[in-house]
Amino acid sequence: MASYFMFGLNIVTNLALPGLSDNTIGDFNQEADVHICLQDRPRWLTQLLEQECQHPAWYTSHYQDENGKIHLQVFKVANSRYFWFKYSDASEYVIAADGSQVWVNWLANTTLERVTAYIVGATLGFVLRLRGINCLHGSAVEIDGQAVVFMGRPGAGKSTTVAAFSKLMHCSILSDNTIPLIDEGARFMAQPAHPRVNLWPKSIAALYNFAEPQPHVIPEFEAMDKRYVNLAEKGYEFGQQPLPVAAIYQLNGREQLETPLIESLSPQTALLYLIENAYPREPTDKHSRAREFQIMGRLSKTVPIRKITPPDDISRLGQLCETIMADFRGIH
Repeated sequence: MASYFMFGLNIVTNLALPGLSDNTIGDFNQEADVHICLQDRPRWLTQLLEQECQHPAWYTSHYQDENGKIHLQVFKVANSRYFWFKYSDASEYVIAADGSQVWVNWLANTTLERVTAYIVGATLGFVLRLRGINCLHGSAVEIDGQAVVFMGRPGAGKSTTVAAFSKLMHCSILSDNTIPLIDEGARFMAQPAHPRVNLWPKSIAALYNFAEPQPHVIPEFEAMDKRYVNLAEKGYEFGQQPLPVAAIYQLNGREQLETPLIESLSPQTALLYLIENAYPREPTDKHSRAREFQIMGRLSKTVPIRKITPPDDISRLGQLCETIMADFRGIH
């Protein structure tokens, strides 16, 4: 049994999650916010799912996998007391409507590393939404006791940027991939995630001097050679407390520039970027979209949001960090 603290939640699992540093090892029934049971779905739940598997899906993804199959279907089970996620790879996630329990089952050709990536990403993102907490898809770092968030499309360099701040500027990483936003009325707090950052080998080589290759995020995805760095094992600082969100930077595509280009955004344009980076993107419904729009609208008006275009030269990561640091301190 393993216990983790991430996203402001005490999480207990019956199997250790690879690549995550656990808080304690103890009894699976100890007090926790979320219990996650892996490959051990109770018989009563299996019978319940069998009874309701013919019902129409509550949500059907618009995305398809590489074989043309629907990526995800979600069913509401037992009078909406559970959400049953069925992925195209035959993995299944059953989530209690109060966000307190998760059961996960998968086939033999799926690794626990892949399941872990789903759990710390979309699964816990949905759990947080059930608990009334909205998230951004991005990475965050601590600067001067405040949270600075980086958003952007896949490959924009969010993880690389926070890793550079950690390595070159000695700042603590708060989160990589999922940033829960705690609404305190006058401000939003960013909750820390877990001490790990996912990077492409090129970024790892530019920032670190590891003797051995770092572990794959998802070993069976040969085409995606993304690795993870366990910050706790490597001795790098990781934020432990929620911090006020003081600035958000939308990372634009890299261009052939001598210096990074930073532009201010209007609240209207900033809101479009925030909605684009709301997480998880699926499943969702009218109620959650309306709440998301309201939260992101307030965020766009209360936090400075800028667009930054980095140089297309990974050796200039130090220059990128210094430019952002100077801009941030100029705002505040």
